[in-house]
Amino acid sequence: MANNPITAELLEKDPLLLIRNRGKQDEPILWCDGRVGAVLLGGFFFVTSPNMDVVYEPPLGKNQEMFLRCDYRYADDDPLLWPQPYIPSACHYGAIPHRPEHMGRMDILWWNPDQTDLMVNSSDLVLGIGKIPLDRLVQFRQLVGELQDRVEHYKLDKNHPVKNSEILTLSNWLSQGLSPYLELTAGLDYLYIYKPRMDGILPPTTETAETIGAFTMDSTIVQEFTKAGLPVWFMHPVHTLPGVRVDSIVETRKPGEFLELRDAKTKFDTVFRGSADDPQKRRAIALHSRQFISYYNPFTLYVVEPRKGTPAVRMSAQGNRQATLPTRTEEGRQARSSACFKDNRGLKPKAGAPYHRSAKGPGRNKFLEMSSPLLPPAIAVWSDALAAVDTSPKNLINKTSSPTDGGYAFPDPGLFVGCTSEEKTTQYLHKWLRLRNAFIYRLSTASSSAQPLKGQVWRDLLNSSDTKQPSGSQSTKASQRAEMLQELLGACLHETGVELAPDGALTRAFWKESELVMGVPIPCNIIKEILYELFTLNFRYELLALHSRAQSADSVNQDAVVACFPEQSMLIVELAQGNIGLAAERVEDRLPYLLAMKRLMSTWVGSIPEAIQAYR
Repeated sequence: MANNPITAELLEKDPLLLIRNRGKQDEPILWCDGRVGAVLLGGFFFVTSPNMDVVYEPPLGKNQEMFLRCDYRYADDDPLLWPQPYIPSACHYGAIPHRPEHMGRMDILWWNPDQTDLMVNSSDLVLGIGKIPLDRLVQFRQLVGELQDRVEHYKLDKNHPVKNSEILTLSNWLSQGLSPYLELTAGLDYLYIYKPRMDGILPPTTETAETIGAFTMDSTIVQEFTKAGLPVWFMHPVHTLPGVRVDSIVETRKPGEFLELRDAKTKFDTVFRGSADDPQKRRAIALHSRQFISYYNPFTLYVVEPRKGTPAVRMSAQGNRQATLPTRTEEGRQARSSACFKDNRGLKPKAGAPYHRSAKGPGRNKFLEMSSPLLPPAIAVWSDALAAVDTSPKNLINKTSSPTDGGYAFPDPGLFVGCTSEEKTTQYLHKWLRLRNAFIYRLSTASSSAQPLKGQVWRDLLNSSDTKQPSGSQSTKASQRAEMLQELLGACLHETGVELAPDGALTRAFWKESELVMGVPIPCNIIKEILYELFTLNFRYELLALHSRAQSADSVNQDAVVACFPEQSMLIVELAQGNIGLAAERVEDRLPYLLAMKRLMSTWVGSIPEAIQAYR
C-alpha cells in the first residue's frame, strides 16, 4: 500500500488511510496539520482542521441552488449559519460570530420567532398580524447602539485612514435586522483583532474563536486563519494525502442535522445557482435581502406619460426663520385632549385649515400648512418652501393620467383635525388605531396590490361602525365594512392566519404601550404622536411616488429614498427620531439626510437646479 498511490476509491473504502501519518501524542499540531480529518463523499477530497475538533460538510456542487427555506434562511448556503469557501471579497465571513452554547444578552441575534412569540392585538379589526415584543426590541436596540459606537470609533480612527466602504454600507443598514449586525461585527473584529494577528502586528493566538470559520484550498489562508484564531478547514485533493498529518478521523457534520432544509409553504424562487465560492453568490444574497424587505409603491399602479416640454417647477424660499421641531415636553405629555379642543374653538384657522369648512366648499390647499393645536409643530423653512411652489395648471400633469394621483397611502391628518367635535376626532382616531397594523402591513411586501385611497374613502372607512348588528339583517353596516376592508386590504388577507375580526363592539385601542378607551378623551400628546406618524408615512410614500415619476432610470431605487430618513425604513417611524434627520436642530446633523435627498433628486429628469446638478 505504501508504494501504491492512494485513489479516491481507496480512500472512500478505507477512511483509516487518513491517519497513516498520525502524530505523536505530545507533538504540537502545526497550521498545516490536521487535528481532525474527514473524507468527503466519493473520496476525491478530504478535509482537515488544525484548530477545530469537528468538520462541517462543505456546500459542494457547481450548480447548487440557493433559496430561502421555511425559516427564511439559506441553510448551508447561509454565511451566518454555515462555513463558506473563503473568497477575498468576503474575507470577514470567517469572523461572523457563531451561535454560543449558553445564550445570554446576545441571544436575540439567533432568535427565530414563531407565532407564539409575537404580540397580537385582539382589539384590531384585522387579526393575525403580530409584533415583536417590546423587551426584545429594546434588547436588540441596545446591541445596535453599542455596535454603532464601534462604527463611530472606526470612522475617527486615524490608524485606518482609508475606510472600508462595505463596513460603512453595513452600518447604514444596521437597523434592518440581524444579518447586517452579525456581518458588521465580523468586519470590525476582522479589522481590529484578526487581521493584525495575521500581519504580525498582534501576537498569534492559541485559542480558537467562536465564529463560523471558512473552507479553503489555499495553504496561506490556512496559516493566516490559524494565527488569527479563526476556525479553518483545509480541503485537500486525495493525491496529497501521503504528505499530510491527520491525528483523528471524524464524520462530517451534515446540514440536515443542524439547519432547516424544508421549503417554505410558499416556495421561494432560486436566488442563485452556481458554486459556493462564486463571488456572485454573495452579491445575490445582498441584492435579494434588499429586495425582500422592499416596499410596495402604491402609486405605480398606472403608467403616466410625461407632458412634453413641461417646464420645471420653480420654488423660492420665503422668510429667514429657523426650523421648529416636533419636540414633546413633559408638560405636553400630561395635557389632555379636551384642552386641545377648547383652545381650538378659540383659534382662527389659517388659510387652508380644514376647520368649519362646508362639505360642499373647495378642498383645502395642500401646499399650505394646516393650523391646529392637535398637530405636531411644523418645520418653518419647509412650510415656506411648500407655500412658494408654483401650482399653476401649466405645471401639472393631467390628473386623469393616473387615478391614484389624488390618493393617500395613509389617511390625511387633515381628516382628524377637520372634525367638528372632539367626539368625532376621538372616534376617527380609535378607528384608525384598530386599522393601523393592517394598513401598514398591506404595504410591507413588494407583492402587495394596495392602492392609494381618496380622502372620501378614508373618511368612509374611519366613519364606519364596529358595533354588532342585529342578526338576520340582509345588508348591515358591519357586512358593508367587511366588504370594504376585503377590497382595500386585498392580497394581505390571503396570508396565513390573517383574517377580519368578527363583528362586535370594540371599546378600546392601543397606541404604542398606551391603552385608549372609547369615550375617554385621548391625551393631546398622543394625538400629536399619531398624526406625526401619519404625516411622516405619507411624506415618505409621496416622495417615493415622486421619485418613481421623476427619475430617469428604468427602475426605482428604493434605497435612495430610504436613505433620506434616519430610521432607514419606509414604514417604521420612531418618535424618538423626531428631532434628528431632516428635522435635526444642528445643520451638521441634518446634512447627511439633505445630501441623500440631493442625490435622489439629481436622478430626476427635467431642469435641475444648479445646487443639485453637481451630483448628476
